[in-house]
Amino acid sequence: MKHFVCILILGLLALNTNAQTGTHHSSSLSISVVENDSEYTYRASFDKGQTDKVKSAIKELLGAANDTTQRTALWEKKYYTVGLRAGRVNIEMDLNNSTKSTALKIKDLGEHISETLSSKKTPTPPSHR
Repeated sequence: MKHFVCILILGLLALNTNAQTGTHHSSSLSISVVENDSEYTYRASFDKGQTDKVKSAIKELLGAANDTTQRTALWEKKYYTVGLRAGRVNIEMDLNNSTKSTALKIKDLGEHISETLSSKKTPTPPSHR
């Protein structure tokens, strides 16, 4: 019963804020996307071994990070921030002030990261002897 009440409350809150929310969970992958009239937020946690693949996907679209350390990389512009560390990525964007092209670019980045993390490597067929 508590579970049902919690889901009902969360559903009402989502409707009340006019937000679109999506979440995907698997054994080592969790992706959350929240978008409303004023902001877009993308969060993913994943196997740390896929961090380089995610970093490459981000660099492909945004170029080199503005700030890096051994543990983190940060891409930051006036209306968005993309943060990456081992096994986690976080994207935040102000939709009120960003251009439509920037919003489309950043949302596409979120989709590209999701595709990168969700893709399964094609198995190698057995060799014929």
